[in-house]
Amino acid sequence: MLEITFALNLQEDITLHILQPLEEAIAKEPDILTVELVGPAAVAPDKALLLYDALMHRSSKTHLITYGRSCLLDSAVLLWLAGDERRMRDDAWIQMDSLERLEDTQPWSKAAEPFRRLKKPVLIPPLIIDYRTVAHYLNMYLPLEEVADRPIFQGELKELGLIDSPEYTLQLKQLFQKSTRAEEGGQAEGQDLGTIASLTL
Repeated sequence: MLEITFALNLQEDITLHILQPLEEAIAKEPDILTVELVGPAAVAPDKALLLYDALMHRSSKTHLITYGRSCLLDSAVLLWLAGDERRMRDDAWIQMDSLERLEDTQPWSKAAEPFRRLKKPVLIPPLIIDYRTVAHYLNMYLPLEEVADRPIFQGELKELGLIDSPEYTLQLKQLFQKSTRAEEGGQAEGQDLGTIASLTL
């Protein structure tokens, strides 16, 4: 059974420096891939969407464990939710901004200034357009607007069904071990039959 642990440094500014090694780890199609999320935990929405896309294109044989070693904010939460199994440091938490609050209260006129050379005025900056996509995905896992704008600790994460019991991993490992032994036994049987056939000929 192939197990890979990948530390994803959320502080890394150059996305390719973490995207490429992550994709290399995924391409090996490990049985278990553990991605440890290490902060600071604020990630630009576009960066989070790139990494999320890579995680979601893993092999169906790969069991993804996401481990929040740092507290996770906004788009970084999406990476944690991508796991088949999720873990969280005992005193860590997640928090997401309400998309509705962001759109209602932020002064986007100043944010649009860098885009003044465009013929049409930018009413909503790209950051928020990307966060809308993130919010769409977040809503697939939990009711975003109901839990937004406050820290969510491990107890509530368990109530929301977002954290699985550690016993599940043990059961998964035992299942893989049985499967591997069965495959090895089948190969050995095939070799024996081949030897008998050659002797008979």
